[in-house]
Amino acid sequence: LHRLDSDRARQALAEATTAVEEVADHFETEGLRERAFDCYQLLARIGLETGAFENVAEGYLNSVRILRDDALKLDALRLYEAFVTLARRAGEHHAVAGVLREAADYCARAGLPYADDLRLRAGEAWVKAAEEAAAHGHPTQIVENAYLAAAESYVSVRAFAQAAEVYRRVSRLEIKGRERYKRLLDRLGKHPEDAPRPVPVPEFLKRLPDYEEVWYVDLAEWELDGDPALIAAGVMADRRHPDYVRRHALLLVLEISRAARGSSAGLEHRQLIGRLQEVRAYPVIAALERLYAGGDPEVQAMVLRALGALRFKRSFSTLTRALYADEVGVRGQAAKSLTSLYFPHAFDRLRRIFEARDLPDGDSARVSAVQAIGRINTVEALDFLCDRLREGDRRYVGHVSAAIAELSNNDLVPYIRQQIDLVPPAYRSVLEDTANRLRG
Repeated sequence: LHRLDSDRARQALAEATTAVEEVADHFETEGLRERAFDCYQLLARIGLETGAFENVAEGYLNSVRILRDDALKLDALRLYEAFVTLARRAGEHHAVAGVLREAADYCARAGLPYADDLRLRAGEAWVKAAEEAAAHGHPTQIVENAYLAAAESYVSVRAFAQAAEVYRRVSRLEIKGRERYKRLLDRLGKHPEDAPRPVPVPEFLKRLPDYEEVWYVDLAEWELDGDPALIAAGVMADRRHPDYVRRHALLLVLEISRAARGSSAGLEHRQLIGRLQEVRAYPVIAALERLYAGGDPEVQAMVLRALGALRFKRSFSTLTRALYADEVGVRGQAAKSLTSLYFPHAFDRLRRIFEARDLPDGDSARVSAVQAIGRINTVEALDFLCDRLREGDRRYVGHVSAAIAELSNNDLVPYIRQQIDLVPPAYRSVLEDTANRLRG
């Protein structure tokens, strides 16, 4: 409708945008942040297609928030840079400057070495914002505030020559207090120098990311309806997957075809689930979900075992549901499979499972969550483990201590040392021993 310049386009786009926002909120409430991320990327795409910058901003900045929460530092920085590129193209220099400053603060907190480069670029963006405001006849106070923000950014990275140029420009404005800026300029001296250019953000992080068009992917998944042969054929034909993944998908297609030509009704569930597990690609989760939904407890347990080998956040959806199953064996296998799902952005889902208070077999599920979190090896995971030591619950402190003793990330040493005095004396030795071992 938008491309046809229809009168109904504005209303249709507003309804579509509202619907996507509601779905994103629902996914976040349910803890499905990877699906919320897809929604925000779609929202940004709508904004790009229609020229609605507010949708671009909402989509990208919410996407960044999700990546930050999942500790995906470089991916978050890549999206910051993508938004900066798009905002600059749209002439939104205030937005460029604000986001560059936010990205700089994030890099400083996350331990990335690009904070000063981002602050310097924020200063340059504030200068452009001031120039644009002056050119369009905006109130002088707006121009002054933009220049002051630029000067603050430059001074924060010791770019004194550029800060001096900003003060010169401000002192020429028809404003009260020009003398103050002249004094600041005099304080910098006649020939101030800039510090060396800081470490720049790598160029590969500045390329616009090419995210999958999830609306087509979802439609394809709905049409395939969890059919193992069709899903495997799709994986086999998709050259983005590694050869070993496509090879296992081909083997599954051949076995299903061979079984269909034979006298049997098809592959046994055990063989089928085993083959799906070996494919190790995201699309096969849909086939496993269908098998779980229609299977008896034995089949469900096999599906849960396979999901434990598929390190995707979507695997948690079925595993979490299985923790509430009626069958004890199904609940036990779900808890056991959790221990294999350890990757940085699994932390939030594992933490939610630990904090759930309505699980039928809560202790076993929480122990599994502790064991998986202990293998993530991030600062957030370490904080979680130390919080459990401070709580001192005897059901879990032994597992927590064992998890801390097996940490393998050398970068955690300073954080471990910070925690030593913050846990009860009985547990300090495990932190001290782990710090000494990692330091070598």
